[in-house]
Amino acid sequence: MTISKDLFLSILSMDAYNRGYGAGIANLGGLGSGIGAATVGKDAQQLLSGGTAQAASFYAIAYNDPTYGTIISYRGTDSLPADLPVDLPVSFGGSYQQTQIALAQKFFNAVDAANGASPMLLTGHSLGGALAGMIGALNGANSVLVDHIGFNAAITNLVAGWNSIRPYLPLQTFDDVIAKYAHDNGITGARGLISFCWAAIIVCFATTASPQDARSSGSPTFIVPTEQLSQQTVWPFRMSAWVVDSQHPWWDKYKRTLETFPSTQSCLLPNAKRQDGWDLAAVNWAGFRDQRDIEVCLFRIADSLGPPERMKDWFIGQGFKEIHGPQQVIATGRDSKETETWFSLEAFLDIAVFEERVHFESSVFRSILAWLLPKGTPYSRDQEMVLGYSKSGRIIVIQSTRRGG
Repeated sequence: MTISKDLFLSILSMDAYNRGYGAGIANLGGLGSGIGAATVGKDAQQLLSGGTAQAASFYAIAYNDPTYGTIISYRGTDSLPADLPVDLPVSFGGSYQQTQIALAQKFFNAVDAANGASPMLLTGHSLGGALAGMIGALNGANSVLVDHIGFNAAITNLVAGWNSIRPYLPLQTFDDVIAKYAHDNGITGARGLISFCWAAIIVCFATTASPQDARSSGSPTFIVPTEQLSQQTVWPFRMSAWVVDSQHPWWDKYKRTLETFPSTQSCLLPNAKRQDGWDLAAVNWAGFRDQRDIEVCLFRIADSLGPPERMKDWFIGQGFKEIHGPQQVIATGRDSKETETWFSLEAFLDIAVFEERVHFESSVFRSILAWLLPKGTPYSRDQEMVLGYSKSGRIIVIQSTRRGG
């Protein structure tokens, strides 16, 4: 009987719980045994030395399949409360400085080294799904994720600091990752990755830049003539340079926002109209219901203003206290030749200021989480905006999130 790719990988995501140390089911067979058409390969205990995997509650196993090539299955949460210090910081705190993430990359490298030309496919359930998604995004490998925990913020935070995983990352070009990952229609369950796989490119290739003071010489104005304002019909909203339309996997998530904010004017206060244009400093922050609203509207404002230097001034005028960039990003491929130049801009707004301006739709879960977590935890950190610009200075991607969650 033939089963679908997604079902088969779902089975393998569960199989990782039943092999190696702490196996849920005994005597399934070891190296060289079969599961479906796949052959069981080496696991983390065999490829990672010194008992580091079990000490960190990490487990992964490789398979060789005649149809799908080499497959890695990452085990998810299987030890409570031992795994909670990993699950919660990754899912709710946006933490990437977790031993399991570094071990997941090390295991990928070990399997890849013995893999030859065989394609790589990653899977996992729960925490394992998050590991598969992150490692897949960082290495341009396809992933099928099963009921995974959130990890968007964890990838985004790699932009700010990534020393724990940097030694294990191969170099990838922007086009490589987009072509191999975001545009692969066979990927399922990859919620969130398309919007931030570009962040891994900034991580790999951006030169280190110190935070810049939120000061500007003079007081720039942000009045833009009507004919120069960004519109959905002229320069559509993009995620990773990919237009968010009915063909985009996130269309259902952004459809309401794009209909609510089809133009730059729709993001502004009524008094923003001036005789000579529109004042882009008069943002209707109170009209935003979620992070997607902010992403779409700030995308339109950035496109209307033009070069990233103008958007930096706009952030300063809006009270953002910490700004990085714009800084040049050199994307270098595996052959170490320069392939693409673009720019990144990052800005942070104090969370107290942000919450005075913006009142998102209430969530019982978020309310409980905010009540449980004391102030100063990653969940309550500043609001972060990260923008990516093409070499010509045109905005192509934006991410709005909490720094640390």
